[in-house]
Parts: sequence; structure tokens; C-alpha cells
Amino acid sequence: MQFNDVQMNHSRSKTGVIRGIHAEKWDKLVYPINGKMVAVIVDLREESETFEKIETFDFDCTNGPIKALFLPNGMGNSICIIEGPVDYTYLVSAYWTPDSSFAINPFDKDLNIKWPVSNPILTDKDMTAPGMRDRFPDIYK
Repeated sequence: MQFNDVQMNHSRSKTGVIRGIHAEKWDKLVYPINGKMVAVIVDLREESETFEKIETFDFDCTNGPIKALFLPNGMGNSICIIEGPVDYTYLVSAYWTPDSSFAINPFDKDLNIKWPVSNPILTDKDMTAPGMRDRFPDIYK
């Protein structure tokens, strides 16, 4: 598979922050630089055999080799900061447009993700994002 990046993005989050679950219409290569975090990946591709499946990846950038994670178009991406700050960079294969992304509430009952922090910090956008049943009503009939 060939990955042609067009843009590099950067975010910084402090301990306790949960970002996402965000899905975009592009491929993404994520690379945390420092701190400790958990990446929670949800398959949000309706036609996929693994739709709604969740995988988690621990990143400890305090010692030892740092790893990157490739996410294909349509995969939901969320991060939870265990020990911050975490500087999180990601390369994307397309530019953002108003219809290029959507979010799912990280506390959606159908996903039932066990977040490893108490008293998480979220943006209003992530806290008020729709759940799986609202985003995919035909699947949850």
C-alpha cells in the first residue's frame, strides 16, 4: 500500500485528556512523541467485516523505541493521555473539508470502552458527539 501524505498535524494534550473518536475520509499515520497514552481504534466502516470492533494500543514514549500507527480511511481514532503532556503528530493523505470527518461519543454505550483515566477531560464537541445508534441507524434497527 502506498501512503502519500499531504499535511502534517500536531496536537498537545495534558494528563487525563480524551480526544475522539474521530473518523476521516483519509489515511492517517499517527506518531506520539512524548508521554504515555492509549490509542483506541474503532472500525467505523459500515461495509467492513470488523465494523464496531475496537483495538487499543499503548504508547510509552518515555523510554525505549517509539512506534507509529497507520489508520486507513474510515477508522475511528481516539487517544487517552495517561501521562502528559503528549505531543501527537499525524500525517494525513488528504486535506480537511467540512464533510471529511465525523465523531462518535467516546462514552457510547454500544462501544463500552473502558477508559484508563478517572475524571477525563473532553472538548464539548467530543462530549456531545452522537453515539453509534445515531450515526448508523440502519445498522442498529
